[in-house]
Amino acid sequence: MNTSDKKVDIIIPVYNAKEATKRCIESIYEHIAHMIGHVYIHNDKSASDTTDMLNLLDFPNLHIHHSLINLGFGAGVNYGISQASSEYVLVLNSDTLAEDDFISALIVSMDKYKVLAALNVNGDVFSGKKLHQYDQHRGFIQSYSLSGFAFLVRRSVFIALGGFDSIYGRGYFEDTDLARRIIKNGGEIGMHPGTYLKHEHQGAFKNITGTNQLIRLNQSKYFGRYPDADKNILLFSGNIPWSDLKSELLEHLEEGLKNGVKVYWVSKNSDIKLPYLDVKFFNKGLRRINRLMGFRKKDKHKGIDVVYFTFDVNPFVVKLYSWLAKRKRIRVKIY
Repeated sequence: MNTSDKKVDIIIPVYNAKEATKRCIESIYEHIAHMIGHVYIHNDKSASDTTDMLNLLDFPNLHIHHSLINLGFGAGVNYGISQASSEYVLVLNSDTLAEDDFISALIVSMDKYKVLAALNVNGDVFSGKKLHQYDQHRGFIQSYSLSGFAFLVRRSVFIALGGFDSIYGRGYFEDTDLARRIIKNGGEIGMHPGTYLKHEHQGAFKNITGTNQLIRLNQSKYFGRYPDADKNILLFSGNIPWSDLKSELLEHLEEGLKNGVKVYWVSKNSDIKLPYLDVKFFNKGLRRINRLMGFRKKDKHKGIDVVYFTFDVNPFVVKLYSWLAKRKRIRVKIY
């Protein structure tokens, strides 16, 4: 089947944000109607104005489910995917806005690389990334993390993994948890830089009383399940590209990334391509690097746990940052 002939089912969990939700639904029918199989809206006990708006929508193959209680984003997605039947399912936040056909490029990559389990759409959530620095030889940027705002997923993989875990309820981290399980089961995740969805950030969850407490609770659940996920790495190298790092060092880095860590890379050569979205050039000065090393004192889930140096790093740099690291009780190793 050609990409142009494929139909994708779309899941949109909704909680209030009436106008943004309406714009979202209208925009996908305007720009990707030819790719839509069915659209499943899970109304997570929104206020009456949003509910009434949804009931007045008139689009082909649009299905609306009104929940009697608010269960959160993950449960809404799980319900929608349980109703879907297509090979690929697109999960969208209700405050996203399509401006063109963003779906075809995702399908091309998923069709070509069967190991891809999920592929994020590019959007504002990645605006802080300098995407030109990342390896894109397969047409997408590989990642060890997943953003729930907009992604295409293989329905069979999502179902086989049990979907989003219900332990998170409301308060985020269900997408982060799913990423860990996808990677553990041999799948890959990526983000397609040639696509784009505007994210209006008008969801209603952030305005709920107690949101910060819910987020902190889910954060503790996530790190309780994946205790290695907050062991971040600071890597110093000279001109060596990622693929030429010593095999033992690469093994440590890759294992950490699989477990959910972030790698901050200080390199003399900023033209080197970064291999994953979870690796970030951090060519900052002494003050910023020292501050990064000290984050752990303020937040137990942030900061650096190990510093690696490659053999071609200036000896003075090794001496200086080794001294700083040891003062902060951070492990140091030279390869």
